[in-house]
Amino acid sequence: MHEALGTIDGSGNFAGEAGPFGTLAVSGTVANDSLHLRIIFVYDPTVFLRSTPDTSEFAGVLTDRDHIDGKMTRGGSTFPTRFERSTNPLLGARERRFIAKLDDEDASPRTVLGHLE
Repeated sequence: MHEALGTIDGSGNFAGEAGPFGTLAVSGTVANDSLHLRIIFVYDPTVFLRSTPDTSEFAGVLTDRDHIDGKMTRGGSTFPTRFERSTNPLLGARERRFIAKLDDEDASPRTVLGHLE
């Protein structure tokens, strides 16, 4: 993800534990500690032949340097979501990611929102 003058854009990948996977596109805005994102999930077409892109909306607040807490709306449902910065210990600071921890019954931490520089 990249931010310039309050506008966010980027891309990444998502994968569910024994579930769907594919690419995603992120766009949105940031002001002070507030973040609003639109996330478009595109399922891998070689595996999920009849799937169509799925769009989610996220509104949250930076709670500390490594966490963004808020609500994700997807498929008509809204649920608490936390984005957590994760650093790959093998690559150190060169690879940092925000990983979504979805707080719903059937979700596991799975959505990677790109690499942060």
